Amino acid sequence: MPEEKDYYEEGEEKFGIFSSRLYILSSLIPTFRHFYRFVIDDLKEFDFKTILDIGSGNGKILTTLAMEKKDFIGTGLDPSQSMRNVSSKRASRKKVAERIKFIGGSCRELPENKKYDLIYTSLSFHHWKDRIQCVPGIMNHLNDGGSFNIYELVNDDSFKKKMAASHLMRASQFKEISSDLGLNLTLREDGEFIRATFRKK
Repeated sequence: MPEEKDYYEEGEEKFGIFSSRLYILSSLIPTFRHFYRFVIDDLKEFDFKTILDIGSGNGKILTTLAMEKKDFIGTGLDPSQSMRNVSSKRASRKKVAERIKFIGGSCRELPENKKYDLIYTSLSFHHWKDRIQCVPGIMNHLNDGGSFNIYELVNDDSFKKKMAASHLMRASQFKEISSDLGLNLTLREDGEFIRATFRKK
C-alpha cells in the first residue's frame, strides 16, 4: 500500500484516527450544533451547482447539506485520511455518496483543473498556517461570479474565549485580508458565529 501523502504544513494541527473519531462528538456540544445549523442554512441561501468544502473534517456539513439541497455535486477536501474515512462512511450511511465525495488535499493543494460555483471552509481557516498565501489560489478555482465563504467562531474578547483565542477569528482579520488581496468582502455575524465571503472585484 502506498504511503499516504502528508498535506499538512509544519505546525498545523493534525487529526489522526483517535482525534477524528473524537471530533464526531462535537455535534453533541450545543455551540457546535448551532454552528453547523448556521452554516448549513446560510449555504442553502447561495445559488450553486458545484461546491468544494476545504477542511471537510467529519463531513457533517457537506452530507447534511446534500440531504437538504438536492441539486448540486459536492467535494470535501481534507488532509487527514482518518477524517476522510469518517466522512465517506457518513455519506454512505446518509445515502448521498453518489453526489458527494471526499478526497485528500488542503488549502494549498486543490483539485487540479477544477472550478466551483462556491467554495467554503468551516472551523478550519483558523488552523491554516499561510492564510494570505492560500486565498488567491482558492479564488482562482471559482467559476465566474463564485464566492469563497469562511465560517468561524468569533473572538469577542470575552473571558471565556481567551483560552481558545487561537481557534477564533475577528472581523478585522478578514478585513485585513480583503484589503491586502484586493477582494470584495461581505461579513455576516450571528451571535458567536461569523461568515466572511470573498469575491473578486
